[in-house]
Amino acid sequence: MPENGKPLTLALLNSKGGVGKTTATMMLAAAFTDAGRSVEVWDADPQGSASEWIEDAEEARGEPLPIRWDAVNRSTLTRKTSSADVLLIDTAPGDPASQTAAVARADLVIVPSGAARLDLARVWATVDAVGQAVPSVVLLNRVDPRTRTYADTRTVLEAEGVPSFTTAIPRREAFNVLAGSWPTPAQLGPWADVAAEIQEMTQR
Repeated sequence: MPENGKPLTLALLNSKGGVGKTTATMMLAAAFTDAGRSVEVWDADPQGSASEWIEDAEEARGEPLPIRWDAVNRSTLTRKTSSADVLLIDTAPGDPASQTAAVARADLVIVPSGAARLDLARVWATVDAVGQAVPSVVLLNRVDPRTRTYADTRTVLEAEGVPSFTTAIPRREAFNVLAGSWPTPAQLGPWADVAAEIQEMTQR
């Protein structure tokens, strides 16, 4: 059962599209499941990317995934409940109302982002929109840790006092081809480390 009858709720949020919110949602769902937690995914993006991913994965497996899931909107976000240990909410970049509803029930907001200057501009906008009521953490995704750009981004985040995960997700073709599938424990790689960091941050 979730702690105090409420799941650890994680909202995946960025005002910029194409930063890997759905990938992060699904990979973290698999990582928490692998860690023995019950997981539910809510797809709050009208494009239905997470729903499509799950349906494709279930078709490929020939059986349901070991998670619960549902498509939600602003209205259902405010009143729907979950009995899972971990609830992941995949949001749309251009839907402020649904983003606000997701943040309102989140224990932690995860902001996936690349390391380019334009990516950081959207990070600031997203973090400012979230405000101080809910902690937010940047997840550097699809990056090359060997580059100066990556190092500079880490420096800027620290200088601005914006928390970020110690673990970064490198740009790998192996992660790209996992779309529409359910990763094995061996395929999770750094995503398992991100899930562990989340549990440490939230003490959940």
